[in-house]
Amino acid sequence: MSVTIADVEHLLDSLKLAYRVEHHAPITSIQEAMESGLLSDLGMTTGSMVKNLLLTDTTGECYLLVAPGMGRVDLKGMARHLGCTRLSFASLKTFGAVFGTSKGQVTMFDLLDGDERVKRVHLVVDSRVALIPGDTAFHVDSNTVSVLVRAQDVPVIALTIQPTYLTYPEV
Repeated sequence: MSVTIADVEHLLDSLKLAYRVEHHAPITSIQEAMESGLLSDLGMTTGSMVKNLLLTDTTGECYLLVAPGMGRVDLKGMARHLGCTRLSFASLKTFGAVFGTSKGQVTMFDLLDGDERVKRVHLVVDSRVALIPGDTAFHVDSNTVSVLVRAQDVPVIALTIQPTYLTYPEV
């Protein structure tokens, strides 16, 4: 099953959350969004972007981290906080095996997919995401469609997508 914009709209409507859908040129990174002018077209700034990072530990567990778009993520600290082994960025092979897609095209909305491989991915939301002022954006279905939601609503969305989602307080 592939998650569609209709699936995401249904979720957000059921939660009674404000959102908007934007169609745009293909974007695979925050850097591309900045250079292309997409951020300003969407009424966003670099500070309002989030990144979605697929991580794996040495046992093969997968974690999808939603974190503020600018700055680094402390993978060692995150591994300690989550009680897992060393974390690293997932390989293209893992992206394909779990989501059937490539880097730059996976967001927390992809966890709505009912596939058993996807259900094993642990959703982790950096606690700073909810502090981002205004809207933030997530790709849906492809890297040419984004849904913008209030950043403060991301924990509510995460809880609905995966009731056992984890938070990561950046140290």
